[in-house]
Amino acid sequence: KYMVDGHNLIGSIPDISLDDPDDEEKLIRRLKQFCLASAKHRVEVYFDRAAPASARKMNAGPVTAYFVKADILVDAAIEDRLRKLKQSAKEWTVVSSDGRVQNSAREAHAKVISSQDFAGLMAQTILNPARNAPLDQDPLLSEDEVEEWRRLFHSGRE
Repeated sequence: KYMVDGHNLIGSIPDISLDDPDDEEKLIRRLKQFCLASAKHRVEVYFDRAAPASARKMNAGPVTAYFVKADILVDAAIEDRLRKLKQSAKEWTVVSSDGRVQNSAREAHAKVISSQDFAGLMAQTILNPARNAPLDQDPLLSEDEVEEWRRLFHSGRE
């Protein structure tokens, strides 16, 4: 199980840019691909200042995206989630290169991996699906998920 600082990870992936208006959607698709390639991972990804106010949480198969209110930092949202997990926090790996997030994870006895190292792990897992579950068994996003993303991210852009 992974808990991901979304924008921090985007900054570590060469082909996704923080300047791209669809960066969150692209990361979620990549995380879902990572989960499907390994057939055992579950990911919670946290974004700040990302989606419209109406979208606070969105499920995309094994990936759950949380869109944090503008007045709350992702750091605080992840810290709060770790506190709520209590003893089971040790079953999670927190993905961030932010020192505050890493320290909070260690205090909660969660594992820590830097965004750069996780980006490499994702790339390796996705590029070597033969040793994992086949990617073609499940589409990256269902039609309903694609339509929901279009509605959320493109409704105010015209």
